[in-house]
Amino acid sequence: MKQFIKISVILLSVAAAFSACEKKPEVENNKFNFTRAEANYLGNIYRNNVNAIEAYFFDENLGTDAEGYITGSGSFLFLDLNTNSNATSIPAGTYNVNNENSNENIEYSFQRGKMGVNNNNEEVPTGSYFAIVKNGSITDYLFLSSGSIIVNKMGNYSINGQVTTSDNEFYEFSFSGNIPTTDLVTPYPETLTKGQLWYWGDIDNVGLNIYTIWLADQNINMTNMSGSGDLMRIEVYTPTSYTTSLPNGTYPVKINTIQNQTVIDGFNNGTEDLGTWYYTADAFPITGGSMTVTKGTGSNYKLNYTFIDELGNTISGNYDGNLGLINKENALQGVKSRILKVKNNENTSSESTKYSIKIHRGKRLNSDK
Repeated sequence: MKQFIKISVILLSVAAAFSACEKKPEVENNKFNFTRAEANYLGNIYRNNVNAIEAYFFDENLGTDAEGYITGSGSFLFLDLNTNSNATSIPAGTYNVNNENSNENIEYSFQRGKMGVNNNNEEVPTGSYFAIVKNGSITDYLFLSSGSIIVNKMGNYSINGQVTTSDNEFYEFSFSGNIPTTDLVTPYPETLTKGQLWYWGDIDNVGLNIYTIWLADQNINMTNMSGSGDLMRIEVYTPTSYTTSLPNGTYPVKINTIQNQTVIDGFNNGTEDLGTWYYTADAFPITGGSMTVTKGTGSNYKLNYTFIDELGNTISGNYDGNLGLINKENALQGVKSRILKVKNNENTSSESTKYSIKIHRGKRLNSDK
């Protein structure tokens, strides 16, 4: 099972952060020296054959408490990197700013920083930036707008950058050491250890019932499908005579087809994910494969599945356990996709004063894919 790290900081307020950015923060000789780093592998999240990696670099004055909140006063650097089609960690090379910024298929580049708006209409930083932290609170953002970063790797990393920020200030930074990298993307179906079975009835008026099978990591809250960990939804057609359970048998995945005892392929109707999807920090619609269902006693089932996602990856696994029945026949179909756009750092929080930087396998709260 993958490890994850959560790093959170308290903001006084977004307005205060902007106000602080109006005057240049005190950075000795305009140089940053970072002593610790972490990275996330995001894979081909934009389907452009360029793997994305986000990296965090911290100076010696910053630490974290037992709950994962940043402590101390210092600075950190967030780099939003476009690498190449094969990289799963930061590859050596020279990274230049991506001047197009909306085009993430430029290899060996970093995204320019700016303020953006997340799905809660909160302003949050996106792209690459320095952050100045005082007593555990961010007081300034310095958004990278141009420059180059040289990455050397012979065992450990040696990284040096010369960049200009959006306020036209020149900065240099350096880092030497190891960069632990967390894979946020690769599916781990063996972590799907609990589940639910939602009954919708003949909601599409096609003479067949629809069931949604949810399989989740132990850290997923199945009340609202939020939390940290892998999640899969499998949607199937069954005869209308089955109103409390799934019939035994093999269910092949069918594309845009209404057919008894089949798995519905993954699609999005413009507002929500429907059909069959696998969620990590990315969202993978299922387009092929099959599933075998064997009902046990009560609400226990054995599921054996081998699915193919839209990228051609195979997702195989077995589930042997309880699928508690929830009747959704009179509810609206679908649960809106809550997959976080980790690439854009569009994080949400329960309190408007918190801005959370998550390094984990994807927080699933109120976000498009």
